[in-house]
Amino acid sequence: MTGTGFTQVQGSWIVTAVDCTKTPNTDSSEWVGIDGWTSNTVEQIGTDADCNGKTPFYYVWYEFYPLNTIVISDVSIAPGDKFSASVTYEGENEYTVSITNDSTGQSFSKEVEFKGADGSGVPPRNSAEWIEEMDGNELSDFGVDSFGEFYTGVSDGTDVATDSSISGGINAFGSAVQKSISTKNGSSGSKDTAVPSALASDGSSFTVTWKSE
Repeated sequence: MTGTGFTQVQGSWIVTAVDCTKTPNTDSSEWVGIDGWTSNTVEQIGTDADCNGKTPFYYVWYEFYPLNTIVISDVSIAPGDKFSASVTYEGENEYTVSITNDSTGQSFSKEVEFKGADGSGVPPRNSAEWIEEMDGNELSDFGVDSFGEFYTGVSDGTDVATDSSISGGINAFGSAVQKSISTKNGSSGSKDTAVPSALASDGSSFTVTWKSE
């Protein structure tokens, strides 16, 4: 969703098992972040559920794109684990990225100086995201991923964000909320690869369904 001067975004999700027999050599990631909707940079933290050949591979990471991804080895991950994460702008080019495996209690937090935030003609920190993403050319079959307290039971206010004028769940931002459908081009034209649902009754939780067949 769009806004001005976002200072925090937080969310939660459930890591689902990927079907690597069905979709070998593919990837998928779940993350929360600031920037990225209309800018060339993103401050983000999340998890991956990938397929190395037909072998599932899961890991935890953060990234200040376009800088390289940093793998977080101190936090374990397995299918079915519940994660919560946040990105907070501290001021003066300082961001704190935090993530917790709520199923194991393991957590990670780091303050990072990032001077490269680029609003591409508009001020930086003009969007906040909760994303299910394909990093490469094909999306791993994750079935259905669930985001937000309604599905995860993580009760620290997910999925919420704060900008210069609003602080609250996704529905608090009204028409500024953008629903993004992942697509890819093929020989028969464009087709959906991942489709988010409408918001749940709490106004901030949702699911994303794999549609890449």
